Amino acid sequence: MAFERIRISLRIASQVRSPEDIVTLLKIEPTVVHRIGEKMSMRNPSSTTRQENLVLIEFTSIRDTDFSEELLGVIRSLSEKRLELTTLKRDCDIEIFCGLFSDNGQGGFTLSSDSVAALHALGIDVVFDFYA
Repeated sequence: MAFERIRISLRIASQVRSPEDIVTLLKIEPTVVHRIGEKMSMRNPSSTTRQENLVLIEFTSIRDTDFSEELLGVIRSLSEKRLELTTLKRDCDIEIFCGLFSDNGQGGFTLSSDSVAALHALGIDVVFDFYA
């Protein structure tokens, strides 16, 4: 099924590793970087401060595309960084975030056995957020 829009990103959080260390190891340009001690919201001066460093690498933000195919492409891309991700998992929380925006309030997708097998090999959790 095609969703109105999808977002797939890699989220890496750590209280130990700096964003620079994470980026240097992965050799992937981050989309967003946050550091320990920064405000959670730049617009709200009384917001709490971040307790961990965060690196976001956005892979897609696409309209009218097949989610399953896009996710499999991201997983295959990350599989090339399996060794680096395994190193980071020692002191980082790593997850793939999938935001799915439905154009009609309904929908679903099939997670192929190829995707499941590749995710298992990576050892990375996936977070799904659905928006109607």
